[in-house]
Amino acid sequence: MAGRELPPIPRNLTRDERGNLPVSLVLFYQYVEPAWNESEHKAALNYVIRLAKHHKVNGRGRCAPEGLNCTLSGAAADVRAFCQGLRDWNETFEQTDFKIIDDVYYGKRFKALTVRKVLFFHLFFPKHIWYLFFRTMEDYRLYRKRILLMMQ
Repeated sequence: MAGRELPPIPRNLTRDERGNLPVSLVLFYQYVEPAWNESEHKAALNYVIRLAKHHKVNGRGRCAPEGLNCTLSGAAADVRAFCQGLRDWNETFEQTDFKIIDDVYYGKRFKALTVRKVLFFHLFFPKHIWYLFFRTMEDYRLYRKRILLMMQ
């Protein structure tokens, strides 16, 4: 979805036994170039938290000077509004590959929001999940190399 419109909201969703509609899940990461300075980093963290709360989106996120990494869930329209809100706020997010999975059982949704300020993203991902955050293994290797250079 990088540089493209967000997918349409699915139609004809089936309610579960308790009458709840399924939710959507979004995973994404976005580097920023150049990295955010301290005040930009703080402003980004605050904006993301406000935006998520406004759209009733929950999940986990990491906000580092070099970018943002999140896994969030919410109603299909709310998830898309959150993604569009990031794009409206900062043009860098126009290039974000928002991986949206629709029709997720309501009971599997995130029930709280946690977005943490970190000094840099975790250097290593377990081998079985790197593909969720990076398009290719080479992208992952470049990411690790970049972090190692920053740590020197």
